[in-house]
Order: sequence, then C-alpha cells, then structure tokens
Amino acid sequence: MLQFWPHFGRKTLTRDALKLVLELGISCVDANFIASDEDSYTVLNLNLTAGKQLFDSSLKLYSRQVNILKLSSIKKSISLTTVGLRLPLLLGLEAAAEATANFHCGAADGKERPHEALNFMIGYIW
Repeated sequence: MLQFWPHFGRKTLTRDALKLVLELGISCVDANFIASDEDSYTVLNLNLTAGKQLFDSSLKLYSRQVNILKLSSIKKSISLTTVGLRLPLLLGLEAAAEATANFHCGAADGKERPHEALNFMIGYIW
C-alpha cells in the first residue's frame, strides 16, 4: 500500500506538562487488495495527539486518535484510538502500557469491526 500527499499540523497547546497536536491532511492511497473493488482512493486524515506529564515528569499519560475518512464512502472509514502510560526505568530505558481500539467500518464480512489490544513495551530513549 502506498500513501502520499501533504499533511498540515498545529501544536495547539505546548506547555511543559501538557501538549496537544492536531494534524489534518489529504492522502491518495494506492493499494492492491485481492478482495477490493477499489484499489486507488482519496482519504482525509485527522489526527489528534495529547500528552500530560505527571509526578514531576516521571510519568507520561498520552493519547493518540487517528481517523482515516475515505472520501468516496465515509462508511468505510477507520478510527484508531490509543491511550497509554509511559514511565522511565533506568539507563535510558522506558516502559509503556497501552490500550488500543481499532474500528474499521469497511471490514470484510465475518471480521470483527472493533479490535482491542493491550500492549506492554520496553524501549530506549535517546
């Protein structure tokens, strides 16, 4: 799948302990799915990212909302919501726990439309 086109973003709130970013864009998608009637289409992307530092910046609560709206058929839109909590460990390592919900309005027959996942990750910050 290939997706291209410009996106425009705006940091609406940029305090040290609280951040809010809004991104809007139009994309052309070129996909090659076997069971799809339409391989190339245009979508509107609307992304919202928020983060809040807690307890003297030792914990970070964050949220990402990604919406992909298919312009030819809004009924086939995708919405992805992630909420997580990130905490530092030691030596630059960081742990995060996330809850994700993915809703695909145009999911194939027999597939679950909402998909939920819980993730635990350990990573390195540089």
